[in-house]
Amino acid sequence: MLVLVRAAGVQAGVRFLEFFASNIRNSKTRQAYAHAVGEFLT
Repeated sequence: MLVLVRAAGVQAGVRFLEFFASNIRNSKTRQAYAHAVGEFLT
């Protein structure tokens, strides 16, 4: 899956990250989760 996201480009990576982080209501938790997913993708 990650290979497909990377191959699709930066915008796809942003959308992929938003998909996993957008429904978290607590801003601190959302930031931490987005950071962790971003680190995982790099």
